Amino acid sequence: MIMRDLIEDIRPAMLAAMAEIGIAEDVWSGLLAGSTDAAHADVAMPCHTLAQVLRKTPVAISDDIENALGDSLAGLANISTVNGFLNFTATPGWLTERVAAVVGDERLNVGFEEPRTIVIDYSSPNVAKRMHVGHLRSTVIGDALARMLAHKGHEVIGENHIGDWGTPFGMLIEHYLDFEELEVDDIDLSSFYKGARAKFDRDSEFAERSRNRVVKLQSRDQDTMILWRKLVNISLVHFNEVYELLGVLLTDDDLAGESKYEELLSIVVERLEEAGMLDESEGAAVVFAEGWVNREGEPLPLIIKKADGGFNYATTDLACIIDRVEVIGSTEFLYVVGAEQAQHFAMVFEVAREAGFMDDSIAAIHVPFGMVLGTDGKKLASRGGQAISLKDLLEEAIRRAEAAILKKNPELPESELRTVAEMIGVGAVKYADLSTERTKNFRRQYSTLPAICSREDLQYLPTRQPRPRIGPQRVDFTQSSQREIARQSHNRIRRSARRCDRFTLPASTSDLPARTRPVLRFILRELSRPHRRG
Repeated sequence: MIMRDLIEDIRPAMLAAMAEIGIAEDVWSGLLAGSTDAAHADVAMPCHTLAQVLRKTPVAISDDIENALGDSLAGLANISTVNGFLNFTATPGWLTERVAAVVGDERLNVGFEEPRTIVIDYSSPNVAKRMHVGHLRSTVIGDALARMLAHKGHEVIGENHIGDWGTPFGMLIEHYLDFEELEVDDIDLSSFYKGARAKFDRDSEFAERSRNRVVKLQSRDQDTMILWRKLVNISLVHFNEVYELLGVLLTDDDLAGESKYEELLSIVVERLEEAGMLDESEGAAVVFAEGWVNREGEPLPLIIKKADGGFNYATTDLACIIDRVEVIGSTEFLYVVGAEQAQHFAMVFEVAREAGFMDDSIAAIHVPFGMVLGTDGKKLASRGGQAISLKDLLEEAIRRAEAAILKKNPELPESELRTVAEMIGVGAVKYADLSTERTKNFRRQYSTLPAICSREDLQYLPTRQPRPRIGPQRVDFTQSSQREIARQSHNRIRRSARRCDRFTLPASTSDLPARTRPVLRFILRELSRPHRRG
C-alpha cells in the first residue's frame, strides 16, 4: 500500500523530531494517517490532541514539529502546516518509484492475509428456466468476491445453489412425459416451464400426477431420477454457456443445488426438535427466533416444514449451514443475494446460532445488492411479460461491440473480431454492474444496456495505453510548459496511487465489492482522458 509505505518511511524522521520536542511515540504514533483531503496532502497528523500535553495551540505544535523535522525528509516528502495539521506530500520522485514497483509486482502490492476457508454462495439460477438479467448481479459480484479473496490467500469455495429439487419437478417431469416425440435436447427452456405451470394451474388431473411424481422423486424412484437428471443436465448446458460468456469461475464442480441437501432436511428438523425450538403454527412446523416480530408485534415464525409436509427455503439454508460448518469446515460464508432477502437470512442465522448449528466463531454474512428497476420504478425481470434472457443480453452487447469495432477498424481479421468483441461487450456489461452502488436500487433499462458498448472509453478499456494527443497545434517546449506537464503527470500518478490504496487496504469481507466501484470508475475516467505531449 503506497500511502502506508509513505507513513513508514516518514516515521523514523518523526521519531527523532518528536523526541526532540519531548512527545512519546505512543502519544503521537496513532495520529499519523492518510489524509482525508487529497488536495491538502497524502499523509496528515492532527495536532489538536497534543495541545493538552504540550499546553500549546495546535498551530504552534504543528509549526514546532515542522521546524524540528527540518530537511530530514528531503527527496521523500514536502512538509506543510494548515490549521494545526501537519501535512506530508510525497515528492514526485518517491511516488513515481513506488508506483513503478507496484506495477512491476504481479500481485500489485496486495499482501496475503491469514488464510481462511470461505464459502461464497452466488448466482443460484433455477433448473428448467433460462438465466435472466436478475441473475447478473449475484453472478458478477460473487465472482469478484471469489477472485479478490483468493488473491488475498484464502481458500475460496464457490457454491452455486441452483434450484434443482422440490415440488416444481413433479410438474416438469410429467409435462415432459406428455410429449412422446420430444427429445430432452429439443426442450426450449424459455417456454417449457411456462407450459408446465399453465397446465398445472388449469388441469387438475395433471396437477395430481405432478404431486404423485414429487413423491416418487423424493423416494428416489429410479425412472423418475433418470428423467430428473436429464432436465437438470439440459439446464446446466445453458448455465455453462452463460458462465463462459461472463468469464466467471463457476463450473459444474461448484454445483450445490437443493438436491445436495435433501437428505439433511430431516436432520435439521430433528435437531430443532431436540433443542426444543419447534412450534406448530396453522399446521406448519415453525421456529420463533428471538427478537423477531411482525407489524402487529406478534412473534414472527420461520417456517421449517409446511402443513403439507414439504420443506421451506429456510430448512435448506439451515442444512447448508450444517454442511458448511461440519463437512467443509468453513469459518466464513457469504450469501450474495438481493437485499430483499435480508430479513430471511437474518432470521436463518439467528436460528442457526440458537440451535447450535454454528457458534460465534463462524461469520455468516449476507452480501446484499439492490434491485435493478425498470423505467417504471418496478423490479426489472421481464420485457413485455417475457423474461429477459441474460445470454441474449450478452450476445446483443457483443454484436454492438463488433459493429463499433468494425466502424473504427474495418480491416480487423474475422478471427480476432469475436474475441475482442467479447472482451469489450461482456466487459462493458460487467463494468456497468460493478461500477454501480452495490446496495442501492437503481434504474436501468436492460433492453438498451448493450448501447454502453458504443462508448469509446469502454471500447478501448481492455487494451488502451496512455498515448499522446497529437494535433496541428505547435508543441510548447518552454520551461513553464515542462513544469506544468510534470505537475499534471505527478497529480495523475498521485490520484492513481490513492485509488489503488483504497482497493488494497484491509477490509471486512463484505466491504470488498464496494471497493471495486470507485477504482473502476476512476480507471475508466483516467483512461478516457487525452494524454498530452505539450
